[in-house]
Amino acid sequence: DAPLAEVPLYARAGSVVPTWPPMQYVGQRPVGALTLHIFPGDGASWLYEDDGRTLDYQVGGHRVTQFALREGPRALELWRDVRGAFQPETSRCRLILHGLESRPLHILADGQPVERWRYEPSAARLEVRLREFQHLRVEW
Repeated sequence: DAPLAEVPLYARAGSVVPTWPPMQYVGQRPVGALTLHIFPGDGASWLYEDDGRTLDYQVGGHRVTQFALREGPRALELWRDVRGAFQPETSRCRLILHGLESRPLHILADGQPVERWRYEPSAARLEVRLREFQHLRVEW
């Protein structure tokens, strides 16, 4: 449903859509966490980052992150491959998995159980908060 007061977002299955808090200019306020909106399926997405203020990106002061998403019959896996020298202000991630029909049984980040997560059955949505990771596995 898309009420007139809300703008609908259409995303391809297998997409990871990174978002930051809205800002009027670069550096307006500290960035709390990178939010990744994850839409189950098979696919790949990329995120380019630099400081947004200098020309350092021309001499390697940037990074490109590739997200690879694979969905199996009872699990969803996300791999994160980071390339480049730029270090962003925050290393915290907030992952929102959309369209999860049932409560997860296990959530693992880099092989370790994740303790901080919340499932909203009415929205079919899972929210996970963690530091930077390379591999995430959600089993249901």
